[in-house]
Amino acid sequence: MVKLALYFKAELENVTDVGPSNEAYEWHFKVKCNNCNEINENWVGVNQLASNDITGSRGSANFVMRCKFCKREASAQFDNTSIKPYTIENSGQFSQIAIIECRGLEFVDFDPRVIVFKQLRVYDYYLHYISIFYFLRLALKLEVLKVKRFLMILI
Repeated sequence: MVKLALYFKAELENVTDVGPSNEAYEWHFKVKCNNCNEINENWVGVNQLASNDITGSRGSANFVMRCKFCKREASAQFDNTSIKPYTIENSGQFSQIAIIECRGLEFVDFDPRVIVFKQLRVYDYYLHYISIFYFLRLALKLEVLKVKRFLMILI
């Protein structure tokens, strides 16, 4: 069993929190089999609310896969208490956003795809001229959130 911590780093400007939109958020990873060390070329989606049965066991996990090369089964389970948004206090620094327990696999890359601005600092003069929805679109267009890099750490 391996526990991986996902660390996130970004420069936040006019955004106070960034994180999964809700508990049903689909986390996207590239997976490496720990048995044969093959890396799956496709991105896989992992949902922290999903419950998949593990073959030959009474247990379940958020993500269960069978390696297409060595045919071994592997699983991953989120530590639901560890999922936290990235806040403005951590801007420019690595901060842990999730912990995932892995058995027989390793996540080697992360793709946020859809991340949500939890709260925006909207100044009064913006409220008079544009709606929050338009401001969100404008913020995305101007790349207000500049993602620096992601880091997976064995803990």
